Amino acid sequence: MSTLSSPSSGNLSESAESKVERLGQAFKRNVRELREKSACLDLVFLVDESSSVGSNNFQSELRFVRKMLSDFPVAPENTRVALVTFSSKTHVVTRVDHISAPKSHQHKCSLFNQEIPAINYRGGGTFTKGAFQRAASASCSVYVCVYACKE
Repeated sequence: MSTLSSPSSGNLSESAESKVERLGQAFKRNVRELREKSACLDLVFLVDESSSVGSNNFQSELRFVRKMLSDFPVAPENTRVALVTFSSKTHVVTRVDHISAPKSHQHKCSLFNQEIPAINYRGGGTFTKGAFQRAASASCSVYVCVYACKE
């Protein structure tokens, strides 16, 4: 499986938006390669909602998830999605789960218009390990950890 990573230093004049765009394209390319090998793809997004992220950056993380999913058919027979938010040890929460018990009403429209907009920012510490533990409990093809970058 391919790994998506960011450049270590890169061009300092490059805007954060173009970095996100480049990483997004790499992500989509890697996921398309996985889709060629399997009819159904499961994606778990781990979204940081710790206090260091802040409410505005948290919303940017959710926009990133939406943008990444925009080109994929989200439905039980195609791409199934779960979204886990994490902050402190007591706030690792599965906010969207189309993987463990897929249902016909779980599709891109419900995800974009109801489920993602219903996710509210909480803040707290940063317990990344808990997010990976929660994601590991869902057997899936790809884990995507989303962190907001402060420039």
